[in-house]
Order: sequence, then structure tokens, then C-alpha cells
Amino acid sequence: MEQILARLKGKARLQPDSFSNLAGWYADDIVQAHSVFSATCRAILGNTGALRTGTAPPKWLARLCKEGLVLSVNSDPVALRKYYEINFRPCLVMPEDNGIASTDGFATGYYEPEVAGSFAKSGKFSEPLLGLPAAHQVLDAKTRYPSLPSDVSTALKMPDGTLTAYPDRAAITSGTISSLAAPLLWVRDGVEAFMIHVQGSARIRLQNGKLLRLKYAGRNGHPYTSIGKKLVQKLAIPPSKVSMTFLKDWIRAAGQNRGEPGRLLMEENQSYIFFQLDLDIKEEAGPIGAAGISLSPLRSLAVDRNLWPYGLLFWIDAELPWKSAGLSPFRRLMVAQDTGSAILGPARGDIFFGSGAKAGELAGAIRHPARFHVLLPR
Repeated sequence: MEQILARLKGKARLQPDSFSNLAGWYADDIVQAHSVFSATCRAILGNTGALRTGTAPPKWLARLCKEGLVLSVNSDPVALRKYYEINFRPCLVMPEDNGIASTDGFATGYYEPEVAGSFAKSGKFSEPLLGLPAAHQVLDAKTRYPSLPSDVSTALKMPDGTLTAYPDRAAITSGTISSLAAPLLWVRDGVEAFMIHVQGSARIRLQNGKLLRLKYAGRNGHPYTSIGKKLVQKLAIPPSKVSMTFLKDWIRAAGQNRGEPGRLLMEENQSYIFFQLDLDIKEEAGPIGAAGISLSPLRSLAVDRNLWPYGLLFWIDAELPWKSAGLSPFRRLMVAQDTGSAILGPARGDIFFGSGAKAGELAGAIRHPARFHVLLPR
């Protein structure tokens, strides 16, 4: 636990609390939550490799995972709830700003798109989704690389062993690394591909009805920029108006050819995502998150991987439009199974909503304050 506290120093304080103070604790479906936690525990104990390296799971989490897995076949909610209450203590995460702590956290939502695609380029499918270059190199955060910009996290390893920075999104979409990164699939247009990059995965429905999945494989290492925020500033409109549908429609209307406003807006985000292809998936299976585990709707949480290890449990308390357009209490036990370039800070979480258009509609509406409790060992 000391490592977690060290990473939070100057960023957040933890205020010990009790389960009896958590509104909704006794109403949450603890059997469902424990099933998701158990999947994470099996990955931790089996040393399943993460897709995106994070901080190492603490030893105490592995110990409690062993105890939790003994109960994984037990559907008795009383026994399961007792396991958490005996072994964990909820601690309110209080982010600090210049030494002043608050209870203000922030939650967003994400989902797995399902879009039409093809293995062949055509007038209907004109934008490629690229595989990871063989020259891809993840940089060690503790090592200095004098030849590279300080804000990149990956690079290309040249045949002579030297490292060179990846080009940004604008250059990649213009074809500068076409000899290094081959197309895996083709989708409708640039904005369709862009939204898949933002979500980090996608289901692709081929014209013959077969369903495939694109999984996150790596990124060009450039910083992520929210083009939704950029559009809000550009149009001087309320953030609540910029839904995913609004954003896609605006880009298409503004034009996606080189130099046109729609394409220029997407190029504001220099980050670019590469994928790997899963040819055999089950309709009901969620995408594989950064921790290497299939994500579960409304239980899987993306967190800042530089602060929180995968597998930690969080209690989220917020008023969200998570069932419909109206606000309702969202009080659920969630598991840190994913991360994202925009998910930065100790009280910042991205809630996975599932796959398909309905999940996307709900996820796109989530930009709300939330209280975060992290469950630490007693």
C-alpha cells in the first residue's frame, strides 16, 4: 500500500471511510461485481500479460485475490459482501490542487463501436485501420532519450538500432509510414476510424455477416487531445451539445479531405492507435481491456495506470444519465481493468458501457462529477 500512497503524494489524499457510509452498498449486485473481480484475480495470479503496461499489482491484492477466488463459486450475497467488509476498507479519494483537497472526481463513459468494414479498400470503405509496425518500441519511462521529444512514450526502432519518433496523426493518415504499418481492415471514412481510435477497440461486421474484433495493439506515443473540447471552443457552444453523433456529423459536413476543417479538427489530436485482429469472437464477449481481460459493462473501469494498479476495486457514487437521458444514482463496485490516454488523475474514471450503438449513445452522454472510493486492505 505504501507504493500507492507514494504515487498519490501531492496528487490526492485518502480519507478512510466505512462500507456503512457508502450509499447503495447493500443494494448493489455483489454477486455480479465479484464475478468481474474474480476474472481480474485469475489474471493477476496467472500473470496474464497486460496490453498496456501499468503499475504492478501489489502483493496484498494477490493475497486477497486468493481468498476471493475461494468464494468465486459462492452465489450467496451475504457471504460475498462479508468478504469485502472484512478484508477491505473504502477510502475516499480526495484530489489535491495546490495543497487543497476536495471530493470532486470526474467520470466519463466509453464503449466498443460496431461498424461495417471490409478487408478490401473500395468506395464504400476507404479508411484503413493499421496494424502495429514491427519496428514499434515502447519507451522506458525511467530512461532519458536525448534524441526523442520528452512527451512521447513510444518510438520506431530503425535497422541500425537507433530510435526515431513516430510521426503524428496528420502524417500517418497521409501515408508516411505506409511501408511499416499495413492495413488490417477498411472502414467507411476517417471519422469512423477516428472514433474507433478514441474507444481503443471495435467490432467490425463484414458484408457476409461475420463479426471480427479490433484490439488495441499500441500507439504512436504522441499526447492525446480531445477534439470535442476543441469543437466546443471553436463553435462557442455548451459541452453538453457535442455528442458523438454531433461530432461525426460536423466533421463529415466540414469535409475530411486534406486541409478541410473536419480533417484539421481530427488532426488536432496527434495520438494515433494501432490494432491487432481477433478473427474468432463471441457475440456476448466484451473487448479486451488494457489489463488483458474481457471488459464487463458497467463494472469495468478505466483509470490512470500511472497511479492505480489494474485490479483495484473502486466504489463510484454519482448522478449520471446511465439508463436514459435523465439523471439517476450510479452507485456500483467497479474493477480497474483498463486505461486511456485521456484518463489522467487520481479521481478520474472512464466507465465501460458495452458494445454497439445503444452503449455508445449512453456512454457519450457521461461527463459528470463523481465521488471515488478506492478499496484498500484492512
